[in-house]
Amino acid sequence: MIGYSNRLPVGLVILCVAGLLLAGCTPTDYRREADNVAYKAIERAQEVALDKVEPFTIESPEDAFRARLIEAQLLPTSSPASFGSTELDPVKNWPEKN
Repeated sequence: MIGYSNRLPVGLVILCVAGLLLAGCTPTDYRREADNVAYKAIERAQEVALDKVEPFTIESPEDAFRARLIEAQLLPTSSPASFGSTELDPVKNWPEKN
């Protein structure tokens, strides 16, 4: 056939790419999934090492470091913002935290 092209129509390619982007997970979803996997791994390690699972939480490094600095060096604080942005009232239209 004369003029036949093996290329896909541009509209079909754009539609497929848009569908993949809309169906994909957000960074929040990946972080939540990674946290769940980490918690389960730690629970399994506790079970093996201690023959029991004890409750635990993991602080984010920035929160833990900020709290240690303020406490250890008796740094002055002027508002809740001194303890990090997580302590402030949410701003309208701010992305969700997770």
